[in-house]
Amino acid sequence: DILRIGVFGSYNAPFWGVGSDLDVVVVLRRSPCPFWERSRYFDTMSLPVSVDLLVYTEEEFEKLEGRFAQVMQKEVRWP
Repeated sequence: DILRIGVFGSYNAPFWGVGSDLDVVVVLRRSPCPFWERSRYFDTMSLPVSVDLLVYTEEEFEKLEGRFAQVMQKEVRWP
């Protein structure tokens, strides 16, 4: 089950432009697949921009630490 989908990075900031990619984070309730394998189950090829997709379980997302966790807390926009 998908719990949340958010956008962060250049598309979520005033400095996006031609060539910018779309940084997307997906939070799942749970997953039997390892982190590195999950994004391949989402079709991003049909989108008009390049996509960097991060797919976390709810537990993994809540346990994020360090600089990246700070960026995620500050920048991710959840619809």
